[in-house]
Amino acid sequence: AHAEAPHRRDGQRRLAREITTIVHGAEATQAAIEASAILFGGSPAGASAQALEVLATEVPTSPFTAGATLAAALAASLLAAVAPSAAAQSLSRSQSRSMVVTRYGIVAAESPLAAQAGAQILAHGGNAVDAIVATNAVMGVVEPMMNGMGGDLFAIVYDAKTGRLYGLNASGWSPAALTPAFLAAHSIAKMPLFGIDSVTVPGAVDGWTQLLQRFGRLSLHDDLQPAIRTAREGFPVPEWDAMYWSEAAPALAKNPGTAQTYLINGHAPALGQVFANPDLARSLTLVADGG
Repeated sequence: AHAEAPHRRDGQRRLAREITTIVHGAEATQAAIEASAILFGGSPAGASAQALEVLATEVPTSPFTAGATLAAALAASLLAAVAPSAAAQSLSRSQSRSMVVTRYGIVAAESPLAAQAGAQILAHGGNAVDAIVATNAVMGVVEPMMNGMGGDLFAIVYDAKTGRLYGLNASGWSPAALTPAFLAAHSIAKMPLFGIDSVTVPGAVDGWTQLLQRFGRLSLHDDLQPAIRTAREGFPVPEWDAMYWSEAAPALAKNPGTAQTYLINGHAPALGQVFANPDLARSLTLVADGG
């Protein structure tokens, strides 16, 4: 409990600052006091004082009304639920988001499209490793600035039946001909960050294959179908992708291949714009069909 306290207080301060900038009016006062009392497991006065102390240390000269201040206290109180008291645990969940419950498993990924692909594989009879491969392949499509089939793969797999833990290092080797002498002959004094000379031998595809051969239930052909479909039909570009893409556009424009593949009419795809990568769809299809 003592170790968690600094993290709880940091969260309380952040939310208190946010709430005080948008909430006004005295009608929030009583609700703040009552909710504070419940979540802190003490009296209304003591609870509000404890939450207000957090706010006071952050904004000691707050110009907001009493209602706004106590609304911030409520926000701070609510964050105390990170380590809830017995009273908090007994509260109704009627105002909470339902927990995720499933018969088949849950897939977590940075992109909802990738997580959806893994969940679809589970629903069609695949196991966790099949879902991993499908999810990873879609991530390479929808977030090309991160990784893809031309990159590396690392995995840790726990086999519940045997209780054994496995690790896979599917990082690529340096190309055999990419020697210091080769680089020096091309006036390259250190390893470049961009261009073909920065590329290692891809390891991700072999990593997919090794995982499925050892642990998978479906074929590589089946597990790559969501990624192939997403690359062929396209996907709406989300916020973070659009930001990264825009920042990388000048560098992408310098190379005819990357400009043709990743820019639309010379520009990075905008938020919500549908981006398709038919060349990647063909490459994934070749791997799916031929290994």
